[in-house]
Amino acid sequence: METRWSALMPDARNVTPLYLQLARNLATAIHCGVWSAGEALPSERTLSDAIGVSRITSAQGVELLVEQGLIRRARGAGSFITPRVEDPLSRLTGFTKKMQQRGFRPDSVWLERDIRARQSGRAGAPRFVARRSSGEPAPAAPSPTAS
Repeated sequence: METRWSALMPDARNVTPLYLQLARNLATAIHCGVWSAGEALPSERTLSDAIGVSRITSAQGVELLVEQGLIRRARGAGSFITPRVEDPLSRLTGFTKKMQQRGFRPDSVWLERDIRARQSGRAGAPRFVARRSSGEPAPAAPSPTAS
């Protein structure tokens, strides 16, 4: 058996659930460079057969790492190791830049824009009105030009 597979095998004598052991072992292997950034993971069936756990166990373990951001899933293509981005605390970056470094394309879409007179506070001061994708109004913010 390949060494990278044996490192993932959970210990049946351990009281920790098998999927948590699998997730921990896979996360350790990713951090140690056994699995490279961008590399495709094998299918859940292949993974479960290789390490001797049920398919549900392997699916739960991988899903946990998806939630933690170590693995990303692409529909129809499989699961891939997410590239790691080192963020030193001495350098501050914004959300958009961080997401671009991680391979995402952040975007924002105006669903509705409108400027109305404020109904409370200063009379006649404009405010922006935005709507969420659910159709609910987003919290109103005063105009940046209003002071």
